[in-house]
Amino acid sequence: MKHKPELPDEEIRSYMDFDRLVADKQLAVRINKKYTVVKWSLAVITLMVLVGGSLYFFREEQKPAVVPPQETLPAAEPAETPSKTDPNALEVKPEATVPLRKEEGPAQTEETKPARAKKNDPKPAGSAISSTKVEDVYVQAEPVQGYALLYAYFNDHLVYPPSAVKDSVQGVETISFVINAEGKAEKVEVKQSLGEAFDKEARRLVAGMPAWKPATLNGRPVPSSIALPITFQIQRIKSKE
Repeated sequence: MKHKPELPDEEIRSYMDFDRLVADKQLAVRINKKYTVVKWSLAVITLMVLVGGSLYFFREEQKPAVVPPQETLPAAEPAETPSKTDPNALEVKPEATVPLRKEEGPAQTEETKPARAKKNDPKPAGSAISSTKVEDVYVQAEPVQGYALLYAYFNDHLVYPPSAVKDSVQGVETISFVINAEGKAEKVEVKQSLGEAFDKEARRLVAGMPAWKPATLNGRPVPSSIALPITFQIQRIKSKE
C-alpha cells in the first residue's frame, strides 16, 4: 500500500502564516473590484455612445426639408392713360345711368287732400249707419313705353357739359319732378347738384322724356313725385386715325 507522504514541519508552518494569506486575499479582492469597476465603466460608456448616436440620427431624420422661398413676380403696371391735353388721342364720351326708380307716393294737392268733416253737419235721425272701411288702392306712375325705353333715352340723349370737361367733374346728380294727372312732368327740382351746367342738362332731359302714365288712387289719376339719380361720367376712348 502506498502511504501519503508526510509534509515537513517547515512547509506546514509556511501554510500556517495566516497574516500573509489574509493580505493575499485582500489584494485579490481589490484587484477584482478594480476590474469590475473598469468593466462596468466601459459598458456604461458604450451604452451612452449608442444612445447618443441614436438620438443624433433620429433628430436628423426629423428635421423638415428646406423649401426655397417662392418668388413673387411684381404686378404688371397698368397702362398709362393718355394725357387730356393731347387732342388727337382722346375723345370725351359722357355716360348716364338711371338706377331703379324712387317713388315718393302721390303728391299732396288740393284734389287729393281729404275733405274735413264739418262739425255742424246734421246726422240722419232714426237710422244707424254702418260704414265699412275700404283700403285705398294706389298704382305708381310709370313710363307709357316702359322703363327700359326711359333708360335708353337718358343714355342716348345725355350730353356732358363741355364747360366741365377740363375739370373732369364726375358724380351723381339727383333730380325730382311731379307727374301730374295728365302724365306730364312739372315742378322739376334739383336735389343733389354737380354744378349749374349739370343742372341745366338734367332739366333738359326731364323736359324731353317719353310720355308717362299718371299714378292712380282708387282708379282716379293723381299727381305723384318721382326722384331720379343721373350719373355723369367721362370715358376716354382713343380716337380713330
